[in-house]
Amino acid sequence: MSPDSRDQRVDVGPPLDPHAEPQLLATSILGERGRTLAMVRQFLAGQLRREQVSGDVAATVGVDMVAELMVRVTMSVLLTPSTLIELDDEEQPRELARRYVVPMLKA
Repeated sequence: MSPDSRDQRVDVGPPLDPHAEPQLLATSILGERGRTLAMVRQFLAGQLRREQVSGDVAATVGVDMVAELMVRVTMSVLLTPSTLIELDDEEQPRELARRYVVPMLKA
């Protein structure tokens, strides 16, 4: 990512604890006929387009589809407990992103 995009932060309020409030999180993300999901996807696609311009994301990447997949995978990981993915271990989600998400940005 470019230095400029790392400096910009969006305040979305306190995070919801997916372990304590999965229904609230699901309702928030999926409510209004997927409108929130679509807004998050559009925002992420815009960020990815900026990264394409700076050369950090391959020009051949379909940013709309990659953003869709990223949002859906993230939503699934947050809402569905896993015996393979330990969210409380800070390094494991980072490694998953390096191994599986970053390659989508080079396609």
